[in-house]
Amino acid sequence: MEQFEVELEEVEIEIYATRGEAVPRAKRYGIRIDDFKFTVEKHDLTEEELLKLAGKCDCSHSILQLFHHADAEPIKPGEKVDLHRHGIERFATVHKEEVTIFVNYDEKDKPIQVKRGEVEVNEIKRLAGVPDSYTLYSATTGLPLDDTASVPIAGCEEFSTQVKGGTTS
Repeated sequence: MEQFEVELEEVEIEIYATRGEAVPRAKRYGIRIDDFKFTVEKHDLTEEELLKLAGKCDCSHSILQLFHHADAEPIKPGEKVDLHRHGIERFATVHKEEVTIFVNYDEKDKPIQVKRGEVEVNEIKRLAGVPDSYTLYSATTGLPLDDTASVPIAGCEEFSTQVKGGTTS
């Protein structure tokens, strides 16, 4: 005679982790990311899906899976996390030190990796391959940025370019 695994309606993975028990199959899973609870309808989630639930972007944040007894492991981009893995208690978002920003130059968005914090406009232009004859604009404010100035970078910032004395691209 075949045995069928019972599928529960909803389980909180944190409860099973603190008890040291395996997470059973369920239609929905209660998870915690930072201080917020979410309900998901599948047991395998990517880093991108978890960050989206938390309202964060992968260009500025990464996510850790936290295990009972304080162990933590980063989740790699594209990697799937199986909520049935023994001991996963919850998730935490963390700021990346190396973040992605976007510069629209020559009709193309160029993702660029920079360190979080104050970054010189000239350095952003250099990394994006923007010639000195172009001005960099903040997409947030629409204002031009002085080549000798620095701008605060947290990740996901967008910039456009314009030939000095021309139109934006």
